[in-house]
Amino acid sequence: MADIRKQLLAAFEVEYREHVDAIRGALAQARAGEAVNVREVFRRAHSLKGAARAVDLPEIEEAAHAMEALFAEILEAGGQVSPSLAGLVAPHLATIERRASTVYRRDDIAEQHDSPLETLSSEFLRIDGDRLQQLSMAVHDLSGNLDRLDADAEDLRSLQARAEGLARMLEAPARLQDQTRLSQEARVIARGLRAASRAHKETALISQIAGARLRDEIERISLVPASTVFAGLETMLLDLANESGKRVEVKVEGLETQADRRLLQALRDPVIHLLRNAVVHGIETPIDRHSVGKSERGEIGLTFM
Repeated sequence: MADIRKQLLAAFEVEYREHVDAIRGALAQARAGEAVNVREVFRRAHSLKGAARAVDLPEIEEAAHAMEALFAEILEAGGQVSPSLAGLVAPHLATIERRASTVYRRDDIAEQHDSPLETLSSEFLRIDGDRLQQLSMAVHDLSGNLDRLDADAEDLRSLQARAEGLARMLEAPARLQDQTRLSQEARVIARGLRAASRAHKETALISQIAGARLRDEIERISLVPASTVFAGLETMLLDLANESGKRVEVKVEGLETQADRRLLQALRDPVIHLLRNAVVHGIETPIDRHSVGKSERGEIGLTFM
């Protein structure tokens, strides 16, 4: 049973981030005065609630339910998500991210489940359907070219058999040899070799292209948005600023940028360390900032490119 829960938690990590990112993006649209697909954000909140219930995370489930109720009211009224409503939803997103950050911190997980850290090493990757289709097509193309190589090999074996027959004819006594027949057979073999050589070069080139395409598709399918690793940075920094008695405005951009998950995970700790230092050592208190003519709120920005 413990193993099943670990797998469910690993799968939920991917799913909750996808829903939270989508809702956060919709709130940004609302604040910018753009129309929001209310039905879609309602569906996201509902799905998140159900997923949280499945892995027994009641705090996340309650926050998702609260968002669902807010979006349901707008949906029933046929209205739009306003900046004021976005302000009501944002705290629930922050609650979800705070709770998730404790669940997916390895030492907390190990303590909660009395198991070594390695037991939660399972990773789940949500793959875009179009990208999977491209990968399937690349495999199909390469497979087709491998079939062509088999056909080329069969042609070469046939030519080899004819060449061996010609050799036997040449070894026969001179009086039995038909020079015209020998000449014709040699020309047939020569033409066959030229055609086989051209076909082999063409097939080899196409196979090389197909192999490169397959490699590229495999590499692309392992890419994930930066948000899968760096989700929740804004909430974390705002909490740290409040604890330090400081006021900050956090702007994180480019979370949709795709990169290898292992690379993003390797960057996570150094980036968080730099951002923490920026809050603790780079931002003054509101009183100190006001005394030197600065706004009371400092700014911290991070852009993924």
